[in-house]
Amino acid sequence: MNPIVSIVLPTYNRAHVIKASIDSVLAQTYQNYELIIVDDASTDCTKGIVSSYSDARILYIQSKKNSGAAAARNIGADKARGFYLAFQDSDTIWASSKLELQIQFLSVHPEIVLVFHPYLSINEKQTVFDPPRLRLSSLSSHIFYDLLAGPLIGAPTIVMKTDVFRSLHGFAEQFRSFEDYEFSIRVAKDYEIGCLPDALLRSYHPDAGINLNYHEILHTNFYILKKYQSIIASDMNLEATQAERLFYYAILGNDDQYFFNELADYVLATGHRKIYNDYLNLYNHLLTGTDDL
Repeated sequence: MNPIVSIVLPTYNRAHVIKASIDSVLAQTYQNYELIIVDDASTDCTKGIVSSYSDARILYIQSKKNSGAAAARNIGADKARGFYLAFQDSDTIWASSKLELQIQFLSVHPEIVLVFHPYLSINEKQTVFDPPRLRLSSLSSHIFYDLLAGPLIGAPTIVMKTDVFRSLHGFAEQFRSFEDYEFSIRVAKDYEIGCLPDALLRSYHPDAGINLNYHEILHTNFYILKKYQSIIASDMNLEATQAERLFYYAILGNDDQYFFNELADYVLATGHRKIYNDYLNLYNHLLTGTDDL
């Protein structure tokens, strides 16, 4: 008999944290699942750690070359046998009730194809970043426009119908960061999405992971800006929000130029004049040393 849920866990050189991640899956109160671990060509002892588990629900797949998290998740999803698909990360710890609560929600809301929840992000200094509860508290099941204003759904928070994931062709493998953001927008465009109120996982960042590559973050956001250009350009609030987010990522990825030329050329080429003006204003504030950003 096939499991109800297929959990896909991509990993790359995370032998030092993956055991806690696997253990949090095995500790779930909901137990009808398979765990598909896709090793994206790790060079550390990840294989040995996974091999130490004797649970028959664990399937280990070792890729021959490193292709990124999006590709690894898609490889795992191709092997999934479950009606529902969930995603875990190797630096993430699930609350024991996570799967049970999400499957319960989906079973009583058949119109919902994906349910997610907020999460806690903890950096190397043990600083806890709370989820955007204000944005989440006002969501309906139609969140396409909410997502155009910024990301809300992290891959490890997702439980969704497997057939819908496959119909959308999974994660876009050309993106090395924020691929879950791009994917969630595609889901929300055509389907209803549910949100649980409580943070059901903790995401740890003990080292410099892919989420710190702000060039890649901007690359994904540029794609979203271009793909949904007419919608964003017709809403001044969305444009202003996009300008603020782009500037934020440019500051975090500061290379002495704040990606200014790259951003300016792109937003002008895609017709987002207001984003350009807002960004130029923020950039000038930065250069003049004012503190009212």
